[in-house]
Amino acid sequence: MDNGGHGVDSNRAVRIGGNRAHFVTAFDIDVECITVKLKPVENDASLQETIVRFPSARMLNDWTDANEETQWPLDIIGFDCYPQLERWKFVLNCGTKEWMWESNWPTLEAPLGR
Repeated sequence: MDNGGHGVDSNRAVRIGGNRAHFVTAFDIDVECITVKLKPVENDASLQETIVRFPSARMLNDWTDANEETQWPLDIIGFDCYPQLERWKFVLNCGTKEWMWESNWPTLEAPLGR
C-alpha cells in the first residue's frame, strides 16, 4: 500500500472496504509484526474479515482500562498515524483498549472471494 509520502488522518490511514465502519476482531503482536483483523460492522456474509499487517513493528504503548471489561469485537474510536523520519507511528483507540506502535507502512490481505 502506498502512503503517497504524506501524512494522513484517522479516516484515511488505511483504506479498508470503502467507507464502512469496522470492528477490530483481533490484535496480535509477533516478534516484528503487528497483525490487526477487521470486520465490517454490517452483518452481511459477503463482507469478510480483512487482515492488516504492520511490518517491522515496535510496540510503544499497550493500554487497557482496568475499570472496564474488554468485550470483543472492539469498536474503533480512532485510528491515527503520524509520519516519522523513515517509518510511521500508529495509534489505535478502541475505548477500553489503546495501542501505539511504530512500523513500516502496512499491507492489506483481502480475503479470497472479494
